[in-house]
Amino acid sequence: MRMSLILLLLLLLCGNVFALTGFGESNVFGINENTLPVELSMFNASIISDNQIRVLWATQSETNVLGYYVYRALDSDSISAALIISALIPSTNTSSFQIYQYIDNSILLSGVYHYWLVSLEQDGTENVHGPLAVQVNVGGEWEAPGAPLISGIKTIFPNPFNPSTTIVYQLKHPASVRIGVYNARGQLVNSMSRPQSKEGEYSWIFTGQDHFGKPLSSGIYQIVFTAGQQKSVKKMVLLK
Repeated sequence: MRMSLILLLLLLLCGNVFALTGFGESNVFGINENTLPVELSMFNASIISDNQIRVLWATQSETNVLGYYVYRALDSDSISAALIISALIPSTNTSSFQIYQYIDNSILLSGVYHYWLVSLEQDGTENVHGPLAVQVNVGGEWEAPGAPLISGIKTIFPNPFNPSTTIVYQLKHPASVRIGVYNARGQLVNSMSRPQSKEGEYSWIFTGQDHFGKPLSSGIYQIVFTAGQQKSVKKMVLLK
């Protein structure tokens, strides 16, 4: 009994915890350190053409990271069915904000495409993020015609953008509209207000500048739409 207690104390003092897990939404393989080498602030995937999907991610900081791989599976949300579709994308290993993207231009079949981002550390440990699901209808319409109006932001295109993008919004009923652009610190950097006397679809071209006409820096911005009691929030990325 005394020997068992001594062994337990020695294990606790060693401080090394090994994570033995299967593939999942956010798993760490190998040694689980107290501080992860990659701090993701954004990870998404979106259709940019009939046969292209953009995988985009941003990091707040990186430490001892070799780079990233993008995995993909069709009609399966299990990474065991996924294939690596990218070469190693080198990391910057800086403490400043960084944006990465990978364009998947091999979309040939309709279905649900699932994407994972795998970061590779210098000691061989892999960190898995995802999956993200994107519904693709090759050669078809992305949106059903005659869809009912829903008050809020419909789309932001292009996104990421440089230097400008178009924010498309809808109104189910007439209302005074306000769109605010906020930076990562939650500061209002630009806004638009206008009364709309009719329901319908409208747009605002955002030029990537603040209230004073000064160009904004690269980063993630939050778009807040309000119309009466309705509120809609989306994110966009300025990528220079």
